[in-house]
Amino acid sequence: MRVEPNSARKPWTFTLDLRLQRSMPLPSGKLNAYLDIRNATDYENVRYVFSRTGKPFDSGGIGLDTSLDADHNPAAVGPGREIRIGLSWEY
Repeated sequence: MRVEPNSARKPWTFTLDLRLQRSMPLPSGKLNAYLDIRNATDYENVRYVFSRTGKPFDSGGIGLDTSLDADHNPAAVGPGREIRIGLSWEY
């Protein structure tokens, strides 16, 4: 059985999301503090690859119609680490 070049699948994706929350009762309500971390490991999840190379940022093109800027499309990978810190008040 012969394997065709560049016929492999995309790499596995992995994400780890964390949310920490603390509630503090107050006489006039409740104060909530939270820390929300998405993609805590900052893993590069590949969404799209070029069929010629199987890589997200290398089209494998040679010639005048290709450039490094055109090949580096940020939509080819998922979002990086995102950290949100916040407060909410319930009354």
